[in-house]
Amino acid sequence: MRLESCERYLWYRLHPRETRDLLRAWRVTEQPLTILLRAHGARHEHEAVQTLESSGFDVVDLSESGPEEVVEELRAVGAKVLVQPRLRAELDGLEGSGVADVVLVQPDTAGLRLEVQDAKASRKDRPEHRIQIAFYAMLLRRMAEEAGVPISELTGSVWRIPAGPDDEQPSPFDLEPYEESVRLLLDQRGVVRRVAGSPREDTRFHLTYKCDGCVYNALCMREAAETESLALVPFMTLRDRTILEREGVRDVRALARLKELPPDGRGPLRPARGRRGVLERLEAEWPLCANLDLHVQRARQVARAKGDHEVEAKGWIIGAGFGSMPDLDEYPGLVQVFLEGQHDYLRDALYLAAALVVGPQGRAEEVIELADGPPDLEAEGELVVRFVTRLLDDVREVGGEEVTLHVYVYDR
Repeated sequence: MRLESCERYLWYRLHPRETRDLLRAWRVTEQPLTILLRAHGARHEHEAVQTLESSGFDVVDLSESGPEEVVEELRAVGAKVLVQPRLRAELDGLEGSGVADVVLVQPDTAGLRLEVQDAKASRKDRPEHRIQIAFYAMLLRRMAEEAGVPISELTGSVWRIPAGPDDEQPSPFDLEPYEESVRLLLDQRGVVRRVAGSPREDTRFHLTYKCDGCVYNALCMREAAETESLALVPFMTLRDRTILEREGVRDVRALARLKELPPDGRGPLRPARGRRGVLERLEAEWPLCANLDLHVQRARQVARAKGDHEVEAKGWIIGAGFGSMPDLDEYPGLVQVFLEGQHDYLRDALYLAAALVVGPQGRAEEVIELADGPPDLEAEGELVVRFVTRLLDDVREVGGEEVTLHVYVYDR
């Protein structure tokens, strides 16, 4: 889910041997989780276990044990915390396995009350966290059933970074909706079975900013470059790409040759010879029809960069319309503010805020505020107040009390 339900990622996970062979053949490596983030997650998990231990639970470390030891601990009497239990069971005819962070075991008269807990170094409780826990819970339930261990209650919760002093941890939730999501994935017509039985080339991938956090980033980048995939065309959505490929337009060179540029560099693009029928079908698809000329021109730039000099490409986008930037001649008193922020991904807080304030006649001021140390939410709040106060003072300084203001940001 975090990677936009990428089928190619799922294929790599379900075919580890073929994936290793591909990594060796293409001389690339998996992109690992950063050392800092991994250490931060381990520290957060350790703190969660310490909290449970201080509550009187017996902590059992199963990180070096197998599923058999987990079953033995379920059979043994007593309240306990199972740390890093290895879970393995068959779900709907497919073998599933995983390592949960924590399983809280509490006996009662009807059996065992079990709570599957996962520690996430995040301030937000995300759906993918809950689906992961639901998957572990389904494995645990099946293991207990096969071992003849009755379960009176099975719940799930997330240990996330508290948003404030009154934010209680862990955060419990209802497992049923998320277990239903797992069952849909494992259904006979579900995506897991389809991807498991498909060749790699039949599973989809698309390059977006999400790929920056994927361990298989290098594989998809290499494949896109070698096949000159439509994934190389900037700003193209997977929906538009799917429609183009369905109509036989499968690489940047084919897309670049769908239309011809107007000879004077003005007006709409013209259908290329022999492509009118394909274009009629493509232009009946919304929103592709509104973006097709843009896609063709960007594909032309990519094709030329790949060495296809028979394809003409302009240094600008024909038909792009008027720019959204203000005209300095139209607004002589304009004050421009260029914003930048830096985010601490370990603590999920802002640690730097900066701006360049440019007034009439080019007078400029810089505003930079930096946290004193690793930020928390309180430090972030203080930083924002200092930054905005200085920013508004500098806007008045360069532009006066009444200004026309335009703010620029690096991305959304």
